[in-house]
Amino acid sequence: MPPLTLDFYVNQGRYGITANNNFKFGTEGLGTCVGVIVQLNNGNNFCGHMDHSYEPTQAQKAVFIQQVVQVLQATIPLANVQQVHYSTPGGTRAAQYTVDAIVQQFPGAVNAGVRSCIYIAAVGVQATDQNATLGQMVDNGAFGV
Repeated sequence: MPPLTLDFYVNQGRYGITANNNFKFGTEGLGTCVGVIVQLNNGNNFCGHMDHSYEPTQAQKAVFIQQVVQVLQATIPLANVQQVHYSTPGGTRAAQYTVDAIVQQFPGAVNAGVRSCIYIAAVGVQATDQNATLGQMVDNGAFGV
């Protein structure tokens, strides 16, 4: 299978981009991180590669989820959200708690798959483990706990 080309990609951060069906926009190399694609009401898209600076214990679950929700609220105004997709190969508490926070903040968020890459293109949001050829990196801020 030929590699997937991400024309614009988020490395470990976040970026909002004007809607355009002529390119692929996303993030890859998720590992224990969580990738998020948010489709906004105005037709634009947001991609985040949410990384974690620590692995929470079970006792820290509520605090960790609240920290993730605060990052989401500060970055993505709920009123502007049309649809949210996420993906993580995860397997860690940090990844699971991040997913829990995403679903809490955005009820109806869709699990795009347990994959290492998530992106949006003309065909909609896709998740894959396909190798990606990376175009322009467009990170413009931290997106993690």
